[in-house]
Amino acid sequence: MLDYAVHNPARSVPTIIEGYNTVVSDMPSLIKYLANKFDTSEKFYPLSSLESEKRRNIDAHLKFVAGPFRRLSERLTKFWIEKMLIKLKLITK
Repeated sequence: MLDYAVHNPARSVPTIIEGYNTVVSDMPSLIKYLANKFDTSEKFYPLSSLESEKRRNIDAHLKFVAGPFRRLSERLTKFWIEKMLIKLKLITK
């Protein structure tokens, strides 16, 4: 069984764990990783230097959208830590 915390100590969601070395959990990086791996037509995330303006706009939007995901992940992490501390009876509710 895969120990999720070993690969992703923050336990952020979503996360891709592929093979032994690839762990992607940051939302913009995750989208870029999937686009680079599976979008061979470069329709969603262009890689050519001719499309640098388009890629810059996509990166700006990904950064904007990532904010709420990051905050949600931080809240869930704090919740999980508190839940574990209560279960271990180190704190009370």
